[in-house]
Amino acid sequence: MVTKRKVNAEPVAQMQNEIANLAYQIFFNTDAGKRLLYLLEMKYFYAPVAEPNSDSNWAYFNEGRNHMIRQLRSWGQSVMSGSQAVDKKTMKRKTK
Repeated sequence: MVTKRKVNAEPVAQMQNEIANLAYQIFFNTDAGKRLLYLLEMKYFYAPVAEPNSDSNWAYFNEGRNHMIRQLRSWGQSVMSGSQAVDKKTMKRKTK
């Protein structure tokens, strides 16, 4: 029998904020990170997710990879837009 765990929303929200802050710090705050994100997008976004006569599982895999790249961009942009304010020196989320 599978038992469900109760998930405390507070740590999950804190973890999401930390992930967003790290995505910003890595992919938007350094030249190398900006270049890496650009190269990942160029390599994977403009390639077909599936090809005729290929195993359909690859389409799921490729779309999952593309989703992760989109999510990294989204997290970093959420910090840049101020929806998750970050102290630029410590890279920690500002509290109100």
